[in-house]
Amino acid sequence: MAEFSFDPHQHAAGAAMEPLPDGKYTMSVIDSERRTPRSGDGEYIQLALRVMSGKYEGRVIFHRLHVVTANATTRRIAEAELASICRAAGIDNLNDTAQLHGIPIIVTLGHRRDAGGQTLNVPRSYAPFRDIHPVDVEITPVVPATPTRR
Repeated sequence: MAEFSFDPHQHAAGAAMEPLPDGKYTMSVIDSERRTPRSGDGEYIQLALRVMSGKYEGRVIFHRLHVVTANATTRRIAEAELASICRAAGIDNLNDTAQLHGIPIIVTLGHRRDAGGQTLNVPRSYAPFRDIHPVDVEITPVVPATPTRR
């Protein structure tokens, strides 16, 4: 327990963060942790992914990969997704999830509703940063010069 004096009436309440819009974002894993689900069986890797640029720079989403589970389909999905993340990050042999930290990758985000009806961001695909230009980076179009008549 930490002793702390705070009067919540002296501060404005924070607004709930809306999910990020569907799209491609330059992100990096900033934290990863192996955890045990509430059920007590199996394990999952929880990743924290931070947007690295654009309008939503600094926003973080959390994603779970259920890598140890009795459900073979869930495990295959998690392993395939982890393989996609590793390929996007250029990692050929993952020995520690910390190897994923700080490497820019392109993450395509979508949405899903949880059991309580809350809308959550869900990574749909991963790609190397060098291969795709995400929508969160502003690109100035080149306007061709108007031809002059002679």
